[in-house]
Amino acid sequence: MRNTSTTVTAEHGVPFTAVYVPAGGAYGATDSLIAIVDLVEFYDARYALVNDFGEAGQFVNRYNADTMLGRDSWRSATGGINLNGGVPDWEIDAATMTEVRDWLTAVVDA
Repeated sequence: MRNTSTTVTAEHGVPFTAVYVPAGGAYGATDSLIAIVDLVEFYDARYALVNDFGEAGQFVNRYNADTMLGRDSWRSATGGINLNGGVPDWEIDAATMTEVRDWLTAVVDA
């Protein structure tokens, strides 16, 4: 399966692109890394195709997809997420994260 993405807008108005990277898929700034587990990456979509950022936007953070879905030992698939404590805009509220998790579940389970 290839990387696939969705764009959501957090309640404070910041759009984020979430990118699913399946195990074996390429990722990283130059797609030179290979995922050993399913991942989900988050990008600030306000910066899509600005400066040297790609069409997804400015990279913010990456997580294990099973963790995002509550399928590993963390067992927490509820609530919002602070993607980077140093940037107030990089927080996704609970309702928007539910959208992300619903999309991610459909993609992973397809």
